[in-house]
Amino acid sequence: KNIENCKLKIENSSDEKFIISTKKPLKCSFCGKCEMRQSEDVLDTWFSSALWPFAILGFPNKTKDLEEFYPTSFLSTAQDILYLWVARMVFSSLEFTGQIPFENVYIHPTVLALTGKRMSKSLGTGVDPSELVEKYGADATRMGIIYQINREQQFFKFDERAVLASRNFINKLWNVYRFVFILNNEQKIKDQEIKFKDITLADKWILSRLNTIIESATEKIKNYQFGEATREIYDFVWHELADWYLEIAKIQILDLRLKENTAAILHNSLFTILKLLHPFIPFVTEQIWQQICSPTNYESKRITNLLIVAEWPKVNKKLIDKKAEKDFEQIKNLVIEIRNWRKEQNVQPKDMVDYQIKKLDKAFIENKEIIEKLGRIKLNISNY
Repeated sequence: KNIENCKLKIENSSDEKFIISTKKPLKCSFCGKCEMRQSEDVLDTWFSSALWPFAILGFPNKTKDLEEFYPTSFLSTAQDILYLWVARMVFSSLEFTGQIPFENVYIHPTVLALTGKRMSKSLGTGVDPSELVEKYGADATRMGIIYQINREQQFFKFDERAVLASRNFINKLWNVYRFVFILNNEQKIKDQEIKFKDITLADKWILSRLNTIIESATEKIKNYQFGEATREIYDFVWHELADWYLEIAKIQILDLRLKENTAAILHNSLFTILKLLHPFIPFVTEQIWQQICSPTNYESKRITNLLIVAEWPKVNKKLIDKKAEKDFEQIKNLVIEIRNWRKEQNVQPKDMVDYQIKKLDKAFIENKEIIEKLGRIKLNISNY
């Protein structure tokens, strides 16, 4: 609706008045004339947003801050303000500095309610992030949101269950840390260097998978595929490291020949995982990192060992071993088959049973003890 009869005078021009309207009126509500012009001195608030970098960096003076921080490399924004903000920042920067203000723009998807409706307080479809933080923690809320997005999506339906799953994942990460910490301290293991001459198939597999994840997740983060990277790291930590290698590590540390090497692989794997996860769950990963690097909690030691300034992990392609991955997948599949068979036959977890496979496979023979302990069986391998 038109907002008329707003009798505001322009300074020093008593014969001119403002008419506030969402569209040009057919005639002036004061004098009835049709000769009107739109004010040239009114801009929307996004123009001031576009000038924000200049305001904080001291422009037009050639300040040190302006020289160091402008132009920048990256801007994150939403699709509905591309023209309102992004385009105006570009042409303002070109006009005043002759430079493009940023190299890359990341357009994140719009968050919708689970019903598909736009989040709105008035409609009752909004979610208060502070309530999620109170309920699940800041890291779980952060990871739960990122977990649900895809770079190609313009919208995504927010599901609180992803935040719950992220909280459970963080608990799992703490359990991995506790196991590694207790192992290193109780066994008095100090040497964290991996000795490759004592490496097992499970060791080769987890190191291969870890370096594959480093390579893949790093590439995804560089390409702004944050949700894809999060899901990939999540699956590796939970379904490969925790579900499989950690259980095998409990068996290997009973062997004096393998104990220290297994502990070293776990220690190095945990360090790498903390670095990979830090952008997504910064508080918990920093806390675990400090517990490992600075157990005495001296403030000076903590400051010099902050995870946030640690070097990003580099892939060691020599450790990516597709044959080891293939062989270990056979072991995994056999153990899963045995567990499914036990369930179908209602075999109690405490009961040991004989299990025979008619397949002579080197991987099965060399890892017979692992298969037996994970499957709770006495394995007989025959070649007929």
